[in-house]
Amino acid sequence: RRTVEQAGRAVHLRRVLPPTLQALQDALAGQKGALVHFTGHGVRDEKGQVALLFETPAGYSDFVTPREFVRRTVGRAFLVFLSACQSAAPGRSLEANLAAHLVREGIPYAVGMQAPVGDKAARTLATTFYRHLLAGEDVLAAFHQARLALANADPDQAFIPVLYAAAANLPQRLDLHPGQAQVDHGLPRVDMGPLPEAAHGFYGRQQELAHIGQGLTADPVPTQGGIRPRTVTLHGVGGIGKTALLVRAAWRFAWAFPDGVLGFSFDPLPGLPQVLERLERFLNLPSPAAADPREREAAVRQALRGRRMLLALDNLETLVRAKDVEKDPGARDLFDFLAGLPVLGPVLLVSSRERTGLPGEEVVDVPGLAEEEAARLVLDLIHTRRHQATWEGALALARAVDGHPLALLLLVPMFDDGRGRDLADFAAGVEAHLKEAGRPDALGRRHDALALCFGYSLDYWGEQDPTLVQDLARLSLFRGEFVADSAAFLLWEGEETTPEDLRQRTETRLHTLWQKGLLGRRQEVLGREVVITFYRLHPALRPFAEEHLPAGEWEAVQARYVAAMAALAAAAYPAAEGGGVYGNPALAQVAHAALPDLARAAALAPRDAGGSRLRFHAAFLFRHFGDLDQAMRLYRQALEINESLGDLQGKSATLANMAYIYTVRGDLDGAMRLYRQALEIDESLGDLQGKSATLHQMAYIHRVRGDLDGAMRL
Repeated sequence: RRTVEQAGRAVHLRRVLPPTLQALQDALAGQKGALVHFTGHGVRDEKGQVALLFETPAGYSDFVTPREFVRRTVGRAFLVFLSACQSAAPGRSLEANLAAHLVREGIPYAVGMQAPVGDKAARTLATTFYRHLLAGEDVLAAFHQARLALANADPDQAFIPVLYAAAANLPQRLDLHPGQAQVDHGLPRVDMGPLPEAAHGFYGRQQELAHIGQGLTADPVPTQGGIRPRTVTLHGVGGIGKTALLVRAAWRFAWAFPDGVLGFSFDPLPGLPQVLERLERFLNLPSPAAADPREREAAVRQALRGRRMLLALDNLETLVRAKDVEKDPGARDLFDFLAGLPVLGPVLLVSSRERTGLPGEEVVDVPGLAEEEAARLVLDLIHTRRHQATWEGALALARAVDGHPLALLLLVPMFDDGRGRDLADFAAGVEAHLKEAGRPDALGRRHDALALCFGYSLDYWGEQDPTLVQDLARLSLFRGEFVADSAAFLLWEGEETTPEDLRQRTETRLHTLWQKGLLGRRQEVLGREVVITFYRLHPALRPFAEEHLPAGEWEAVQARYVAAMAALAAAAYPAAEGGGVYGNPALAQVAHAALPDLARAAALAPRDAGGSRLRFHAAFLFRHFGDLDQAMRLYRQALEINESLGDLQGKSATLANMAYIYTVRGDLDGAMRLYRQALEIDESLGDLQGKSATLHQMAYIHRVRGDLDGAMRL
């Protein structure tokens, strides 16, 4: 794509999705002189027959013979570039060399590989070839330059690629015109929100992906009330890789959903207004779509009716638990809303530790990684002791934890740090520990394997630095992503140092926990000089980390957690230095990521002046990011505290902000009542600035109503 975009030629680059033979045939309809580039696998059977591995729509392998491939491309393709192993290797039949077979059947030019070729070499060859070809050079010259580039990069692979021509007198240059390239990615709009790609790469899972693909790509089945609902649930224990599989599946099968793919995380648990707000923005609706909550919900439902759209819902067990165990009415409303969507048209792709009961649910069990994939993950995670790591040792470690990815992420840093004579010895030690520690207790219960690996890891690091365990336990209070400035409140107490020194020390501690596999990390780039580093404790590890916080310390750490969120909320409020979220895009990103913790801190904060300020500032942030219901709840709590404390100025400001929400929702009478109460307080206090602001808002309501005389008087 980059090569084509930089060439300055009016060409059309199209990625064919799904990667099926039928989709290729459809893409070539009406074409003359097309270039077909295949990146994938070439395979040879026991009889020496070669085939290209395309896919079925569901993602299973489809072995395409040379004859089938030629039928779809001959007469349409000027050149076929097969970046596939053994696609030009000689064999016992004429069709064994696929590239040569293509030119014999009438395709002018074909590039193939005589032997297996590495990914890096394939990229070097292809990008150099297309760069020269699009610059106006003939096919032979462009291929010669590509081979030279490959020889410089990897001499051992320089003679693997070969070019075949059907005749000596063929036209050798493309008829190109200057202009801007048109790039068709083959995908609809995809917004996965906070759901990340696998931080350490994606391994295996081909069978699970194909099973998921069957459920997602099936044609809609009409019923009397709409269509047959479809929910595909990825079911497995914590840390087994459900999120990574959900994200990979959402991207891989996005082509089947022309109306787009939208991802949500349910840990921490969002409210229905937050879910509606993201749907409204994705669907290009006003936000909120209606002032009344029920009307808003109905408007979003109507907008989703008949849409071929995929909703990826991660960690849905959090919602199910809140609904069924905690009897949270807000969770029940959110679940009911989601349960009503599949019959309208959208398909749900869910990850959960338990069955959800959503309509049309098909469960795909997610076990640990297969041994070979888990072993590859082990070897890729090792950095400092590669010379002491063998394939057999990696397999042994994978077997010891049944291929559990998060367990491996916890264990490998210990080996890298020096535990065990070599990888095989380390794996034997892990296996012995798990067998001993995992014996049934007096009640016959077995310990969770992930908990055992986490404890094994903490014991090891705790022997070297006990504060690491203490730090992780304190950080377990966070429910969402956090940054170093917020974490500093929990990690240090009464430290007399500069803010910059405290930030640096905190970053060092968080980086150390990340290196040891105890924290997750992602970085958001906002510009050349602005990079925000977010950290998060994996939800599956949080319960185990909390156990290491002494009961006597819990109250003090909780107070510091509330203080951290109060400081963030105050800094993000518009009246803060620099304009808060309005003047600092980085701070806005941090505040948005911290919304779950702001809500939690507000629930934990004492009902005093500080607690009122926290609720007031947090309410503004929820209002700013579109959750008007949560904002109103927090404003009401702040108002109650202000009234109990006799804080008239705080009460006036809170009433004015509540009135603003009434205005947004269209309840102008309710807004005017609150503004009048705020005005009375401002007048009693002699607060001219507050009075002026309140009169301005009241005048706005008169103007909306068409009462220009009333607006002018105010």
